[in-house]
Order: sequence, then structure tokens, then C-alpha cells
Amino acid sequence: MLMRWGRITEIHTLEDNVVLTRALDHIAESGNLEAHASPITDTAPVR
Repeated sequence: MLMRWGRITEIHTLEDNVVLTRALDHIAESGNLEAHASPITDTAPVR
């Protein structure tokens, strides 16, 4: 995370996709079908 003048200007994350996939599979098996929903994407035009 990078801060300048008290504001966050950058955030870099490193996710473990295998752990995430297993967690979402477990949540979906428990009845929450949104765990396997398509990702939310930004459809706003690029300026």
C-alpha cells in the first residue's frame, strides 16, 4: 500500500487463487450459489 499526503494512492494485492477457489466451492456447496457467479466487471468507457 502506498500513501501520499495521508491518502492511499496505490494498493497491490497478491491472492492465492487455489485457496480462493476452494473457499468459493465450499460456500457454493453450502447453498450460496452467488459464490460461483460471474465476476463483476466495470463497463464504464475508458477516457
